[in-house]
Amino acid sequence: MAGIAYEASIMPLKVLASSGGGTVADIAEAIKFAADNGANVINMSLGGGGASSMMEEAIKYAHNKGVVIVAAAGNEGRNSASYPARYPDVISVAATNPAGDKASYSNFGAGVDISAPGGSAEGKGDSGKIIQNTINPATGESVFVGFPGTSMAAPHVSGVAALIRSTGVDTPDEIRDILLQSARKVEEDHLNHFGSGHLDANAAVQLALKGKITFNDFFRWLRKSGYLNLGFWIDGGAVALLPKLAMVLGSYLLAWFLRNYLPVTLGLNSGLILGSSGLFFLQGLYWFDLPQWPMRLFGSSLPELGNVVFGNANLNPLFASALIPFILVALLLNSNLKWFAIGSSIGVAACLGVSAFADPGIWLLGSGAIARSYLIVNAMLCLGLAYIASQKAPQRV
Repeated sequence: MAGIAYEASIMPLKVLASSGGGTVADIAEAIKFAADNGANVINMSLGGGGASSMMEEAIKYAHNKGVVIVAAAGNEGRNSASYPARYPDVISVAATNPAGDKASYSNFGAGVDISAPGGSAEGKGDSGKIIQNTINPATGESVFVGFPGTSMAAPHVSGVAALIRSTGVDTPDEIRDILLQSARKVEEDHLNHFGSGHLDANAAVQLALKGKITFNDFFRWLRKSGYLNLGFWIDGGAVALLPKLAMVLGSYLLAWFLRNYLPVTLGLNSGLILGSSGLFFLQGLYWFDLPQWPMRLFGSSLPELGNVVFGNANLNPLFASALIPFILVALLLNSNLKWFAIGSSIGVAACLGVSAFADPGIWLLGSGAIARSYLIVNAMLCLGLAYIASQKAPQRV
């Protein structure tokens, strides 16, 4: 069985008696001990009592030493996270059930920062619970047992915090921001059941790595792309080291840029770009003896795609119209990509409107009044389509 950060080192510190009781002083002392002895993440699957200056001082001490602090929001089902989760420097974790809904026992509302799997309290045996490795208090043996609770949800967040830190992000505020920004958003959450949303380990690590060039990533890309094959480096019977090396580095940097600096999710902005201008700067790139059409294709906006497909300098009337935006809206209106479709419609409208006055050349329609009228009418149709779709889609916040 493997946990989230299965290669992390664990520093177990006992602060509660077998009955579950303990003192604020014991917890505060353990927090300082962990911070002084190299802990990067502190998980507190505990709570109860009110605010304590002693506890808050210990948390600030650990936070200032670069430690991420995570705590369970509490299992009372009330509209407020419990302490110590309520302190500003602590990431407060609510629990979700196996369906991804708020667990019945989980605290919510004020103080909740994020949610993670906590399991169901209604299932029989271990059904629906979070399976964990623990100690059987009766025998002292290591066992796997299922439990529900925000105490099970918090370690999920602590594990992802450890993964983020392994990427080189080492300040608690940065790690907190990555956790919250990468969470899967819950659109209807008026009572703050989920905080920033559902914990997303993959998205968190991807966000932490964004913009970084690592050797492992580069080597993996080399292997998958076939560039480690000796045959690639031979050109016409001779070793072409410098040109081939430049090709490898250039293509990797392009892939790295596209992966890290284009929107991860296809939202309104990416739709606007694709519909209006595309990645136009790619059209002029030249990669040695590679054919030029892939760059023209990747650099084209939606109305310009027909130029590449049919090899004509004039706009194609099928692509330079409201047809593709209509198809996108029809297919994506009821999905998470609806704002990409809306943005594409607006972007195409802008492209067609500018083309109508700057360069109205259309294949089969010429470049006169007919072509200009065609572009203007389709630009207006795209705007109308975007307006209608935006009224039917949930509003962006």
